[in-house]
Amino acid sequence: MSKLIINPTDIEHVQQNATHPDKDILRMHILVQKLGISKSTIYNFLKPTSKYFDPEFPKPIRIGLRATGWSKIEINAWLEKKQNTNMGGR
Repeated sequence: MSKLIINPTDIEHVQQNATHPDKDILRMHILVQKLGISKSTIYNFLKPTSKYFDPEFPKPIRIGLRATGWSKIEINAWLEKKQNTNMGGR
C-alpha cells in the first residue's frame, strides 16, 4: 500500500480559497462552457511551445491532489482584456 503525501502548501491554498467566496474557482468543464472553447484550446493557451500560447491566460490553481481550477476573477479579467483588445482598446 502506498503512502499518501500531502504538500502543506496545497492544504493551505485550498483552505484560503475555501474561506474567501470572492475567490471562486472554475473547474475545467465550467471554464470550457464559460469561454466556449475546447479543453485542448485551453491547454494550448498554457503550453509555451504551442502557436496558440497566451502568456496572459491565467494559470491553473491546484485545489486538491488530482484537481485543478482557475480563478474566476482572473478569468473574468482576462476575458475583459481580450474584449477590450478586440474592440480597439475602447
